[in-house]
Amino acid sequence: MVINTHLSKPSEGEAPFEEVMHTFARYPRAVLLGDFNASIDHAALRRWMPPDAKDALVGLNEQDRVDMIWVRGLKVESAWSRPVGPSDHPFFATRVRVRD
Repeated sequence: MVINTHLSKPSEGEAPFEEVMHTFARYPRAVLLGDFNASIDHAALRRWMPPDAKDALVGLNEQDRVDMIWVRGLKVESAWSRPVGPSDHPFFATRVRVRD
């Protein structure tokens, strides 16, 4: 399952985080990606994230990153980014595979 989201104004409440994370948690193999408009350490993000979720972009622009790719039940083989281009966000990508 691939779930794409664009959360807006997370400072106005946790309901959007909660809904997206509950959807993500329903699937044992899933990718959740998109613009979270919050940092990786946002309290609501951490509170509602399934415990087995892995940050596929760990190590890439950690402090300023609001775009994320999370995986469950998949192995992250590689991840990379490119500078801001036609969008106002950098480009992020990851290569994943089903775990053996």
